[in-house]
Amino acid sequence: MPESDPEMSARNITRFWEWGRKIICVGRNYADHALELKNAIPKEPVLFLKPPSAYVKEGSPILLPFYTSNLHHEVELGVVVGKGGTAIPQSSAMEHVAGYVLCLDLTARDVQEECKAKGLPWTLAKAFNTSCPISDFIPKEKIPDPGSVNLWLKVNSVLKQQGSTSQMIFSIPYLISYISEIISLEEGDLILTGTPKGVSSVQEHDELQAGIEDIKHFEVCHEVVFLIGALKVPLQAFPQSVSFSIHTANKSKLLYRHKQNHLTPALLLLSPH
Repeated sequence: MPESDPEMSARNITRFWEWGRKIICVGRNYADHALELKNAIPKEPVLFLKPPSAYVKEGSPILLPFYTSNLHHEVELGVVVGKGGTAIPQSSAMEHVAGYVLCLDLTARDVQEECKAKGLPWTLAKAFNTSCPISDFIPKEKIPDPGSVNLWLKVNSVLKQQGSTSQMIFSIPYLISYISEIISLEEGDLILTGTPKGVSSVQEHDELQAGIEDIKHFEVCHEVVFLIGALKVPLQAFPQSVSFSIHTANKSKLLYRHKQNHLTPALLLLSPH
């Protein structure tokens, strides 16, 4: 299999979310996070997928599933693949990296727990539309040591998540090599590398702030969304932001409606204004 598609190579990697074909996520890659959810520490990476429709960027509406009553935040470092390949050796894995993004893996935790109990995939909990908010692209040169950067997330200015990528069970080179043995990587793919401990439920009107220390700043709340997109620039220096107001597809805000054994999920819509 060729390492990269010439047609894809001509595309702008800094806008990978517009044409990238898959999001490969790694679960339980921080031991403390695995333990806080009472999961065993994995011996090999735990993988799941999100579709490209999970991406959300400035100016796009955010759809949150209303079939969950326990939506969790998970802040992660995302690795943007710049050169595809299959069975990539660890020794050359970083040559396939184009850059990074700060990500949130939004998770319907109650739905995930139900799926786990029934032995079902996590698709409903992890792969819903706009479940993967991302920052602007960070060039590879801006993070010379991605294995030792600090991630943080605050809810209503209270620190909830803080951890270093040095705490990851499986390193980025290992993940690239392992994943590419199973799923061929392509230019524009995104790998979410896992989240540190401290995940918690997000309520309506909560404000989330997340960042990579000294690199990126990213804010989200249920009523207003700001995506901050420059490197090492004070917050007040940003000339613009994007805001979203809440609308709901089910004004009664019921978790479900059951009619003759048919399940109708309601959706919470955040639309730009």
